[in-house]
Amino acid sequence: MKKIPSIFERDWDGDRSLVTDKPTEAHTMLDGATATRKWDGTAAMVRDGRVYKRYDCKPGKTAPDGFEPAQDKDEKTGHWPGWIPVDRGKPEDKWFCDADLPENDGTYELCGPKIGGNPEGFDHHLFLEHGNLPLYHIPTDYDGLLDFFTQFRLEGIVWWKDGEPVGKIKRRDFGLPWPVTEEG
Repeated sequence: MKKIPSIFERDWDGDRSLVTDKPTEAHTMLDGATATRKWDGTAAMVRDGRVYKRYDCKPGKTAPDGFEPAQDKDEKTGHWPGWIPVDRGKPEDKWFCDADLPENDGTYELCGPKIGGNPEGFDHHLFLEHGNLPLYHIPTDYDGLLDFFTQFRLEGIVWWKDGEPVGKIKRRDFGLPWPVTEEG
């Protein structure tokens, strides 16, 4: 799965973790796209009954055996996202093997009690298909999205068009906390 572009530009002159209200090229792709819930876990791919996990081959590193690039190396950052096969014998792959294998090929988010602090609050490990939970009446302007994330507890939104993700935004892009605590 390729890196999904943000629909707003980063604040390169200030806090780079935040976005500005200036739309990116990805924002132009939202017309006719379907907004879906972005799950907070770890990316996985299922192909021919085999599970693969996302691997970011960082600058200066050699890609491991079995690495399959998801896109070309990023010219600016040097990051090279791709996939490596999950190995039942490796302790770091245990939770991928703990979840029921999806029947369909595709990309998924592995979520559950042992994944990234479990911000989604699941009581077991499961694969959630990317783009599977449509959201309706989602604004696409900066102020509307800020208001949306202030009201609803979810990590982010990914827009899909013709079976491909075309843009995303996360609540943290607006300086809002994730995960949301009872106090926040």
